[in-house]
Formats: sequence, structure tokens, C-alpha cells
Amino acid sequence: MRLLFPIKYQRHGGVERVIVSLLQELCEQVECLVVLLPVQKKDYFQRLLPDDAKIIFVTPQLSQQTPQSSLINWGYRLRKLLKQLQLNDFAQRLDARLEAYRYECIVNTLIEQYQISHCLYAINNRIPVPKVKVPLAAISYDLFWHFSPVSFPSEVIEDYDRYLLDWLQHSDRLISISEQNRQDVLKIFPEYPHKIISVPLSGFLSGSLPQLEMSPESSPVFYFPSSFAIYKDHLNLLNAIANLAVRGYRFKVILSGRFTDLLARADFPALVEKNGTEEYQNYLSKIKAIHHAHPNLFADYLDGLGYAELIDVEKAYARCNCVIFPSQFEGFGLAVSEAVVRGIPAVISDLPVLLEQVELYNCADLVRVFPAGNPEKLIEQMQGVLEQPVARLDEPTIQSRFGHWTWTAVAKQYLAQLDSLSQS
Repeated sequence: MRLLFPIKYQRHGGVERVIVSLLQELCEQVECLVVLLPVQKKDYFQRLLPDDAKIIFVTPQLSQQTPQSSLINWGYRLRKLLKQLQLNDFAQRLDARLEAYRYECIVNTLIEQYQISHCLYAINNRIPVPKVKVPLAAISYDLFWHFSPVSFPSEVIEDYDRYLLDWLQHSDRLISISEQNRQDVLKIFPEYPHKIISVPLSGFLSGSLPQLEMSPESSPVFYFPSSFAIYKDHLNLLNAIANLAVRGYRFKVILSGRFTDLLARADFPALVEKNGTEEYQNYLSKIKAIHHAHPNLFADYLDGLGYAELIDVEKAYARCNCVIFPSQFEGFGLAVSEAVVRGIPAVISDLPVLLEQVELYNCADLVRVFPAGNPEKLIEQMQGVLEQPVARLDEPTIQSRFGHWTWTAVAKQYLAQLDSLSQS
């Protein structure tokens, strides 16, 4: 198989870990892997992925010597005229159409240049479906705009839905990262069960990332790898930390992900600027109240990394005694799988998508579960970890118990799906 893998946009976090791990394994199993990615991300991905002649990194450049470029340039001149006439809405719509057409031309040029047999988009949220002559698939992560406990404007929901429906109608396959996400898609668009299948992610490391020796600190350390957002429920986590601190428990909580560095140092002015909605501001005011009641809590108990590169995430896993995941919504919640395949105990909310992973790895003995959004039960489970810690599993036990679902197995499933499209 000769595979084109477009990455239209990317930022540090769980999706990046999925993309990197999947690419590392796909490289081992295909004849050629062409990765189309933003210019500013090329060097970064080249550092993370193996130095293999089968991987070709390209950026979205389109030759100016083509009829398509002439048409696009004419469109840009028209856009400029629309702006001069203050027809900004029409100009924005035209700009979006031009960018979609330009990217589609680049994809088709690469398909012809490298004799591509299949195309798999790394992400499809608000990304136009290209018209291509090879089997086309995309990875579906979550429908946060519908199912997270956050309110979104109707026009935002409609926009996300419009792109999702286009992919369901005009691509050959969507590959969901969890069965729960697949069911969520079908709640909105029930007529497309034949277009979307689920392949769960793996928590194992893949390829060039080093497996660090586990070196948990002497005092208890929890690790919550997730961006700061309402549905991630840092609020109830902070309430639990404050409650346990008042009772005299001493421990650390490492936070990684977007804005967690600001949260850990209680930089509320900066956090206020990140989201202007009333819902977010009310949520943040409750966190401010915790800080006001416990002025030293954040400095004494939190270690906020902010966006962390993959190696720094691994260092945090190596330091911690327990992974904590109180989220009220997830498309997958990769940290749960990542914890158990490193032999690390976890405290998790009872989201069906998280329990999918417990079933996948048959690891109920490593996991404490509490009802999502229930601060009392979260406190109870964290206290249980502090008073009766569970030992990490050793490497032979990890491999014998969890080695059935690695990124190699995930990549094989993806390729089997793509191969089935060329046979249908």
C-alpha cells in the first residue's frame, strides 16, 4: 500500500500522540508513506518519526505553473476586490473555498506524483472532503460540540455537523477511535452505520520515543494529562485536593496540557483572556474561590507543565504513582490506556469510553472508578490511593497481560480497513 496521510493542523496533546504512534507503525507496514503537514511542523515530525526512506515529508506547496494555480490566483484577486467593497462575508466564504480547493489540488498532485493507493486524513473536524480517485478515509476523535457538558452556539454546532456529514456522505470510511464515539456519531447521523467503524487506540509507546525507567517520587504523585477545559473537570479535582490537604495529606498533582501552566501558578488574568463565554467565566470564578480560600494550595500541590512534548509526558508518567482522570467527557481518554500499559494505577470517572479501555486491557484491578462529576467519590478514591497504594506492575507482567493490543495491532486494523475499501 502507498499511503498519503494529510495532517491539516496539529497541536501538542493526545491527538498528536495518536498521530505519531500510528505513523510510526504504519511506516513498518506500508510500501510508501507520504505525510502532508504544515510547513512549521515538518522539522518537528521528522525528529519524532524514524529516519526511514519509506517516509516522505511534504508541505502544502502548489506549483504556480498549473491551470489550478491560475484559477486560485484569480480568486485571490476577486477576494481582494470584495474586501475593498467591504463585502467581508462574501470575501471570507470565497477565501474558505479557495483554501479548500488549493489543498485538494495539492492532495491530488501528491496522489499522482507518488502513485498513492489510499488516503487517510489524520483529523477531519471542519476540514473539507477532497475529491480524490483513491479510497479516502479519516480518523474521528469525538463530537465535543454535541456531547461535552459545555454550551456551544447553534451556528458552531451546525458548522461542525455540516463537515462531519460531508465526510460521512463523500468519503469511503471514518475510523472512530472508540466505540462510544462511533455511537455518538450515529446518534446524530443514524443512517451511516456502514460508513464508520471503531478501532480503539493503544496506550503503548511506539517507535522512537524511549521507554523511561519508572522512578516514582517518595511522596505520592498524581498525574492528570489533559488540557484545561470545563468538561475536563479540573474544578472538582481542585476541590478534592483542597479537601485532602485540609485533612493533612501531602502529595503532588502534575498537570499537562493547554493552559495547565497558567492554572498551576494561578495566573487568572491570563486564563480569563482565553475564553470570553459566561459559562467559562463562571467556571473560572469557582476555581478562583478555591484559590482564595487556600492561598498556598496551588503552589504546594500543583506542578503545571502546560503543553508538553511527548518526552516530557513520559517523564511525568515515570514520576507519578497514580494517573487521575476525572473528565466528564472524552472521545477516548488515552491517558487511561497509557497508565495501565505502564503498570500505573489509575483513578478514573465512569465514562463509558474510559470503561471501554478497562475492558480492552482487562485491568479492573489497577483502576478505581468514581461517578463523573461527583467530588465526594473522587475524594474517596484519591484518599484510598494515598492510604492503600497499589504497586506498579513489572514489565514482564505488563507484556503478558496487555501486549495483545499495541500500536502494531492498531495499524494492522487501519490498513485492513483501507485495504477493504480498494476491494469493494
